[in-house]
Amino acid sequence: MRAAFEKLLDGIRHANVDEVMSVYWNSPQLIIFNNNGTVTKGWEQVRANRVSLYAEVKDVKLEVRDVRLRMLGPNAALVTCLWTQSQTFRGTPESSSGRLTLVFQRIGGEWKAVHAHTSPEAPDPSRLMPSERPSATPKAKS
Repeated sequence: MRAAFEKLLDGIRHANVDEVMSVYWNSPQLIIFNNNGTVTKGWEQVRANRVSLYAEVKDVKLEVRDVRLRMLGPNAALVTCLWTQSQTFRGTPESSSGRLTLVFQRIGGEWKAVHAHTSPEAPDPSRLMPSERPSATPKAKS
């Protein structure tokens, strides 16, 4: 399972659509929650989005840290990590960081990512409910 995760990371670093998509479950049921809050449904749409994006991307640098793997049984696993990515998109440098959760399932003897959820490391405070904002955290009683 770890090899499939590493293959995904390498594919992203090389902006290699085929390498990245070989890790995802080739099914209309594949669902990706994107870092920008959108949802992509189905392997074909995920692939089309990657083809479009990777045509415009150069010099991808991806750092992954705090990787945690949890087996959910003999045929399912959960991977979480923090990531930082920088790249050049249409000639303009950009960077982002966030959290990633991947659900892997053994399908036909291979580990495939059946779901991914990416979120920003530091979400826009204006999009958080007041109860979720850091200042709303209750203080411990002494």
